[in-house]
Amino acid sequence: MYAQFYGLRESPFALTPDPRYLFMSEPHKEALASAVYGVQERKGFVLILGEVGTGKTTLIRHLLGRFGPNIRSVFVFNPAVSFMELLQLILRDLELPCPSMRRVEMIDTLNDYLLKEAAAGRYVVVVIDEAQHLSPTVLEEVRMLSNLETARGKLIQILLVGQPELGEKLGRPELRQLRQRISLVAELKPLSYDDTVQYIAHRLEVAGREDGGLFSRRALKVIYRASGGIPRLVNVICDKALVLGYAASAKVIKSRIIKEVLKDWKPFQQRVAGPTPRSRGRAALRRRVPTSRPLRRIAAAVALGLAGAALIVMLVGYKDGPLRSRFWHGLLPSGASGTVVAPAEAPVRAPAAEPATATTVAPVSPATPELPPRPDLRSVEPGPAMPPASPARPAVVDRPPPTARPHPVPSSGATPSLAAYGPTVLWLREFSSEGRPRPPS
Repeated sequence: MYAQFYGLRESPFALTPDPRYLFMSEPHKEALASAVYGVQERKGFVLILGEVGTGKTTLIRHLLGRFGPNIRSVFVFNPAVSFMELLQLILRDLELPCPSMRRVEMIDTLNDYLLKEAAAGRYVVVVIDEAQHLSPTVLEEVRMLSNLETARGKLIQILLVGQPELGEKLGRPELRQLRQRISLVAELKPLSYDDTVQYIAHRLEVAGREDGGLFSRRALKVIYRASGGIPRLVNVICDKALVLGYAASAKVIKSRIIKEVLKDWKPFQQRVAGPTPRSRGRAALRRRVPTSRPLRRIAAAVALGLAGAALIVMLVGYKDGPLRSRFWHGLLPSGASGTVVAPAEAPVRAPAAEPATATTVAPVSPATPELPPRPDLRSVEPGPAMPPASPARPAVVDRPPPTARPHPVPSSGATPSLAAYGPTVLWLREFSSEGRPRPPS
């Protein structure tokens, strides 16, 4: 439809495996050389692997066309058969009559024919396309065919062509004998960007386009990114792009037309446009988002637990006292002049029969705007005597007083006595100074 409009004799991007359009990239050259060498040197098994659409069948047809009259070829394009059916296909392509369909007689007929051809200097090549569909049992039977040999070489050459799944199947332990007999292995890989540009130019030239420039540079980049360098997908994109370009009377196919091709055919676009690094990163981020929320909650709970544990340790765990002293310092009531009664070391309790006397102090203001330095309770005059201990409670055993820590003396104002605030303050003082609580007296 568009061939005359673009100066072409025929459609250059047909999907049929035409050997005329074979583009010899480096992997294709290596695969072709391996196949030719394996057949000429009678190596037995040759393996060619390639992803879907990389041109395996086109390469095979090109190889079959290069064989001379001294090579008889058998091309099996539908290998989803049993071994008996495979033998029948081989005998039919070689035009060998077989009086019986028994397995032994068919193998004998094939062996006699191979011996005659080898004596005449001719070879027989069996090419099995899509060999990944062969079952392990049939592959093992095919290996047995390679036992048809002479002392100087193999009577039959077998070329296995298939997708990467064939290589995985041959890696099984039960097929290790067949794997060891494969002498040459070649792999067809996707085209690079430069090879993709040359591939498109090659097909246009074969179809009759003498001058290049049918696709813009930007369009070529979009084609390569969308196809991933797979020749079959390049053909599909370019063929539809020429149809849209012909409909729009566009002499040059630009990236806008290529994007229209990908937009109109969304299933093809999802299959072709492989994951880019950016899309892979976004997909990984979307997968991590649902799982990150519980992790954040767990981390927050752990942090709160650690903070609570640290607070408890600060209150009751340390023996040196500065942290507890600063904490209890804020809990004690304030003095008349804004001073705060600071904790001090616990004094030795006097016997019940000898109460101490002390002067009274001024009442305490309920609120303090600021906290001055802690007073030194040792310099304060003794306060009123503490009430005698309860008769039911045993007297406290005398013990040496702990080392007192000096505290700054306030510059002015009277310092209240701890006894004026009741037994609770005394209990807090003993808690902060000795590290263990005592019940109030």
